[in-house]
Amino acid sequence: MELRQIEYFSAVNRYKNYTKAAQELHVSQPTISVAIQKLEDELGIKLMERDNKGIRITGAGEIFLAKGEKVLDEIRDLEEIMEDLKPSGKKHLKAAFPSTVGSWLWKVLLRKFPKEYPDIELELSDLGTMDIVTLLKQEELEVGYGVIDLIHDDEIESRAIRGGELKMIVSCSHPFAFQPMISIDMLENEPIIMYRMGSTYTERLLLENMKRAGVHPSLRYVREQSTVFDMVAQECGIAAVLDDQVSAIRDNPKITAKRFARPIEFETGLMWNRNKYLSGSARKFIDFIGRYQDK
Repeated sequence: MELRQIEYFSAVNRYKNYTKAAQELHVSQPTISVAIQKLEDELGIKLMERDNKGIRITGAGEIFLAKGEKVLDEIRDLEEIMEDLKPSGKKHLKAAFPSTVGSWLWKVLLRKFPKEYPDIELELSDLGTMDIVTLLKQEELEVGYGVIDLIHDDEIESRAIRGGELKMIVSCSHPFAFQPMISIDMLENEPIIMYRMGSTYTERLLLENMKRAGVHPSLRYVREQSTVFDMVAQECGIAAVLDDQVSAIRDNPKITAKRFARPIEFETGLMWNRNKYLSGSARKFIDFIGRYQDK
């Protein structure tokens, strides 16, 4: 049995088509057919069947596929580790931050990190915490920064960096604008504008606190974050924001931010996949942010 046979079998299963699998692997269709037939002959068992309905993986094929793909994953991980351990050469690191909580880091990473680690090519993305967790688990990212309070996932390791506070933004003519602070029960029947249903930590944090207080939300969702601020300014509702977003409305004379009398606090920090090898570049990245925060 050869690794390429496992790779061919995995690709055919993924596409349920020999031709598409061959195109992905840059080999001919007969090459894949012959390799899989030889694999079945060596094992003495049928792994897949072809009929008028297409390609079907047999029971034995399902077991072979599950074990085989684990082997392929281990090989890829090993290659990645060996590449990381090379003493020289440019390293690449993919990281992500939500601008709502990590804007303070962007300037630091773009200005200071390259000077301290010129051998690391840093690829940064602006993503929400929940999207970051998903990509870490899919191994599309190596490290992320976001709100870590509500991340209860055995696959994710985190390191707290700094705290934050949830606030509400309202138009300057809204009754809340004339209050020194507001309470969670004041949100009853207030139209609250939210960005992307079910996709942001801000939404989860606010709704969890409203539910705990027995307050029923009245939510309106929009597709763009900038639309949230525009609708608040136009007195179409109020909105919840995290600390870093408050700076985005300071120059807007029509909007003001209000704190809760009982602060709704959260913690932000670094996160990574505990089941994946953490490269030297990622460890340097984590150490860098920790050292900068300590200053």
